[in-house]
Amino acid sequence: EHRSLAAVTHGLRFLVREMREKNIEPDGKLLWAMLYYIDTFPQDPEVGRIVFLLAESRFEAEEYAAAIEAYEQAAYQYSNNARGADAGYTALLAYEEQIKRVPAEQKDNWQQLKIDSELRFAKQYPQDKRAVVVQAHAADELFERKDYPAAIAAASVVMQWQPAAEQRLQRSSALIMSGDTSGLGQE
Repeated sequence: EHRSLAAVTHGLRFLVREMREKNIEPDGKLLWAMLYYIDTFPQDPEVGRIVFLLAESRFEAEEYAAAIEAYEQAAYQYSNNARGADAGYTALLAYEEQIKRVPAEQKDNWQQLKIDSELRFAKQYPQDKRAVVVQAHAADELFERKDYPAAIAAASVVMQWQPAAEQRLQRSSALIMSGDTSGLGQE
């Protein structure tokens, strides 16, 4: 089983590197074999790392919806994944790319999914240096969407963050909580 895992991991690393260097499409058979391994041995401690590499290959292939799914699986389903925080954050980057590419009528839904993912990232990985910035961004986005109760809840988390958030994040969150939109560029 461990030899199979090593082969899958090596193959996926090779695939991602080759895609980056040569700007080529992924090998469908190799991806299928990796997915089969992940499905067959979901409890293997290395599966989180394999899923992360799979997500990387999807991102490189500009298959952003599939990349998001794999990154979020690596970040939240495999708690022992050393790259969990990176997976969660990179999912947010994949959301940005997906939002740029979807038809206008789908943008709002994808934007809400991104906000939900931001909140999940900040809650799951509060020790990550990016977490408080992500939380504050979610609060701003919720406020912009006029979801005031959710925006205030998200902003209050920023205000209580330890160690304390940067002054600019605290200011923005305080304005959201006060309902004062003048400092946020809102009318």
